[in-house]
Amino acid sequence: MKYIFNIFYLGLITIFNFILNIIKYFLIGLYNAITLIPRYFIIGIKSILGKKKKESKENKKLSFAIAVLS
Repeated sequence: MKYIFNIFYLGLITIFNFILNIIKYFLIGLYNAITLIPRYFIIGIKSILGKKKKESKENKKLSFAIAVLS
């Protein structure tokens, strides 16, 4: 009987930790969306409206990475 209660207790702890992890990673994702996306959006608008200059390989890699992630 004690074994059944132990399994039940471990199940409850696992469900609780799972829910906390969902909330934690949701908040981390929300923070990233709020802080990072507008910054790159503004950089993109500046580059579209700004003077045309040669793109370096680094800028091309960054642009490609942003496109892939979005």
